[in-house]
Amino acid sequence: MQVLVRKTPGPHRSDAVYTDGVLDSKRIQVGSSPDCDLQIVGVAPQHCVVQLSGKTARLVCSRGNTVSHNGEAVSKCELNVGDEILIGGNRFAPIAAPEGFDLALQVSVESTDGIELEGSYKTDLRQTWLPSRSVAWVLGLAVLLGTCALPLWHHFTAEKGAGGNGFLDVSMLTDQVWSSGPLHAAHASLEQDCKACHTKLFQQVTNAACEVCHIDTVDHIDSVAANQHLPIDMNGRCATCHREHNEPQSTLILAGDAVCSDCHADHDLKSDVDVDMPRVTTFADDAHPAFRVTLLAPEPTPFVGGVEQQWQAERVALADATENSQLIFNHLAHYQDSQVSLLKNGELTPLGCADCHEASVDGEHFEPITFEQNCATSGCHDLELDARNRLPHALPDVAIAAMQGYYLRTIGDSVESANKKVDECRRRPGRQNCEKKCTGTAFECASERAERKIHQQFADSGCVTCHLIDELPDSDLEDRYQVASVKLVTDFMPQARFDHASHGIIIDPDTNKTLVDDQACSYCHAASESEHSSDLLLPDINSCTICHGTTEPAASVPLQCSDCHAYHPRG
Repeated sequence: MQVLVRKTPGPHRSDAVYTDGVLDSKRIQVGSSPDCDLQIVGVAPQHCVVQLSGKTARLVCSRGNTVSHNGEAVSKCELNVGDEILIGGNRFAPIAAPEGFDLALQVSVESTDGIELEGSYKTDLRQTWLPSRSVAWVLGLAVLLGTCALPLWHHFTAEKGAGGNGFLDVSMLTDQVWSSGPLHAAHASLEQDCKACHTKLFQQVTNAACEVCHIDTVDHIDSVAANQHLPIDMNGRCATCHREHNEPQSTLILAGDAVCSDCHADHDLKSDVDVDMPRVTTFADDAHPAFRVTLLAPEPTPFVGGVEQQWQAERVALADATENSQLIFNHLAHYQDSQVSLLKNGELTPLGCADCHEASVDGEHFEPITFEQNCATSGCHDLELDARNRLPHALPDVAIAAMQGYYLRTIGDSVESANKKVDECRRRPGRQNCEKKCTGTAFECASERAERKIHQQFADSGCVTCHLIDELPDSDLEDRYQVASVKLVTDFMPQARFDHASHGIIIDPDTNKTLVDDQACSYCHAASESEHSSDLLLPDINSCTICHGTTEPAASVPLQCSDCHAYHPRG
């Protein structure tokens, strides 16, 4: 039926206006409950129902409720135009229905005196027919039975091989009743195996339970340092930082600075094994120590016939650090456009950072620099003797044998062939002929030419350009030149993390200019000014706090300790 509902503020208001609404239903529920068709305050949640039978409208109250119909308390009545019905403090009167409506009702607040708004809703057990004491006992026992007794019974019977199948395995009467939330996705396979972590009833998860799977996880301070009487225990419970059964699931690892600063902000931690950790509170110039780097230092170890290089790691302050890779390299010479170019797509292109430094898939490191991959393939250092013969790299004795064999094959048995290139050699102003003619046998000429070439490679303008070489004049030719081994550091801060991929584009805070590619690299690494391989081209902490400091939060990208440091070292 179509019912017009006209709501007015009440007859005692001089500015009385009304609002009309339409209900389309054969049965209109009236009460204080929000789900009623007509909600009014001061009455029961479902106080009464208005329904139309033919052309007669009737009002029927729910059990225990009444209304005042023309001054008389009734539980049901017919609704006629002119009747006056009071429901709580509200006036409820049928009026003449306009055309198109089956019924029209005018509802107004007669008086707000005595109306208890809170009484319109049942919020207390005493407002219902239920006895509070009995219900409390029943519900309390039900909680104990459903969440304690039955799960415990299921636990012990399942251990003995009974009760482990059937209803209890798929009901809420299992250990799942005690779960406060789902497991993290990384532990999803253990969702139905509570005993994998909770090895004993009513006992916190122990580190031993975690180490069953995470056997290779390294402690924050290893056992050697821990045995040197560190002032505090650096290796607490795993569950202190790794919280399970807590939503959202991404919070398995607590990443707040407090996890670190609780210890590092108040102590200068020291031990008897050279563990020195200065005070750190956050990442800023005055709250974080200057960077230190891990370098490899060569330690010569003599042996019969030469010297072998052993490498030892040492950690030094970045401000005092110089690299000793035993490689001779000039970044400036390779970076200048006029000196070094590569042939790309038929055009000479200046050498850029990415031509040698290839990012690793982790986005953090770079692939190791090798001669074969980075120096020879570009055509710059191909070590060619001729179009078909190339010297081997990193094997001095083999390279010497290769040069000797090359000239023996080239000269053959003819002295004329040994002097052919000498005749063709052009004289340069201010210099003598490049070589003297050989007057000995073909073998002697070949040996002489080979020795000259070997000397040129190891002492003049070949291998010695990039390598440190010791010459032993009294030794045989095969052992005369000792080439120092080369060791390039691939990670100067192995216990820290840095995402190179996210720094491929940098906004210069001084000019607000976007820097990409080589410009982004040069913003932090001064390779374009470096002429020595000992230069350690790493930025100091001041370079980082320009963007990541906390002095100007509006223009800063804040960092937490866990953004750069891991609690568990990488082996």
